[in-house]
Amino acid sequence: CQLVPIDTMLAIAENSPDEIQNISVITNAQRGDLFLGEFERNQKGLFNRMQDICIVSGTNWASNLSEQDRITGNGISIIEEEIPFKGITLPEELWLPNAGTIAFLGEVSNIQLTKNEMFALEPFYLRKSAAEEKKEKENIPQ
Repeated sequence: CQLVPIDTMLAIAENSPDEIQNISVITNAQRGDLFLGEFERNQKGLFNRMQDICIVSGTNWASNLSEQDRITGNGISIIEEEIPFKGITLPEELWLPNAGTIAFLGEVSNIQLTKNEMFALEPFYLRKSAAEEKKEKENIPQ
């Protein structure tokens, strides 16, 4: 069985209806922040990430949305009150990756990992956990 790494945010973007060409995926980054991924459909009808995943302030990001924007992801529940335009969010049942989409992305992926690369796979983290940050602060001489 071949192991293929699948980007969680890409799997969420791929839940989007066919007519959506661009989508922002937001998930909870804790501390009032969101993880943000911007995706665009390619000529094959699949989504590509347009830039690196980043962390944004939920309130600030929501204030810059336009009626043309489309957003999905469980981060919507965090900023629902801040979203200025109704109808730009996808339905809640599309906010999380599902097994069918992940299997599909694995099948169409052209990533071929060697055995050593498979054992070296690890989660991608944008920042340290709150516990790690606290420990670092405690170790700083004052």
